Amino acid sequence: SISSGQDGEAPTLYDGMVNPEIGAVGDKFEFKVTYKDIENDPPLPGYPKLDLFYEAVGQQLFPYPGSPFNMSRLITSPPQDMIYENGETYIVSVNPSRELKLHYQFRTKAASGNTTEISTERVRGPLLDWTGPEFELLSPSEEVWADDNLVNFELNVSDDLAGVDPY
Repeated sequence: SISSGQDGEAPTLYDGMVNPEIGAVGDKFEFKVTYKDIENDPPLPGYPKLDLFYEAVGQQLFPYPGSPFNMSRLITSPPQDMIYENGETYIVSVNPSRELKLHYQFRTKAASGNTTEISTERVRGPLLDWTGPEFELLSPSEEVWADDNLVNFELNVSDDLAGVDPY
């Protein structure tokens, strides 16, 4: 979304992602996005940013504690060329401390030229799941087989992501 217009082109953000997409509370989730500016304007200091939200009762979204998170340029070997015309990747890691339904988006501004703030679409994720699945043996009954037998069985597995709390 674009909030105002100025001379020149506003920067763009693309290839936004989180890795892993599914994990447990306390896991490190790495958020990554690529910043591009066709006039080669760098991002304003403190940008790009990760906006992280959690979903509460009634699907209302609230900022996750500490959000927005400032992102850092990805250091690679060999180093990136620092030419913003062809894109530079930025990352930030977050370790969620509670099982929540999360949503995220990225936003940025250029330091010069067109300084319009732009943002990506809000995306659902990452999926936090620390409540294990439940198993129910449907057949055969435990009495009809011994430990050393190979047995065909039918199992019901369910995982409803129970335990999701708002802050």
